[in-house]
Amino acid sequence: MTLAAQLAQELQHWQPFDLVTVGTLAVLEGILSVDNALVLAILVRDLPAERRRKALTYGIAGAFVFRFVVLGSSLVLRDHRQRAERSRFFDRLQERLERGEIGVEEILSQETVPGEILTDLQERGWLSVRDRAPDTKADGSR
Repeated sequence: MTLAAQLAQELQHWQPFDLVTVGTLAVLEGILSVDNALVLAILVRDLPAERRRKALTYGIAGAFVFRFVVLGSSLVLRDHRQRAERSRFFDRLQERLERGEIGVEEILSQETVPGEILTDLQERGWLSVRDRAPDTKADGSR
C-alpha cells in the first residue's frame, strides 16, 4: 500500500476535532519556530561572524533534533495508548461474550466492523472464517 493510500485511509477515520487539533499544532509549531529564530538571533548577535554562524548552525540543528525526538516520543506514546485502549476493548468484549450478553453474530451484524477487529477475533479463536457475514471480505470490508 502506498503512503498516499495509507494517509487517505487514516484520514477517513478523523473527526472534525482531530483536524482542529492538527491545525492548532501547526500554528503553534510556526509560532515556536519564529520564537526560536528570534532567541537564537538575540543570543548570537554579539559573537564574531565565524562563531555566530557556527552557533546558529548548532542552535538550528539542536532545535530540529529536539523536535524529532519529541515527535518520535509522541508517536511511541500514541501507539502505547492505542494498544492499551484496544486491549481494554477486547477485555470488555471477552467479558460480555463469556457472560452471554453478546454473541459473535451481534458483532458481525454491526454496520461496519473494522478488518483489524475481525482479525483479532480470529486470532483469539472467537471467530472463524465461516462465521463471517457472507458479504464481508477477508479484510473486514463489505
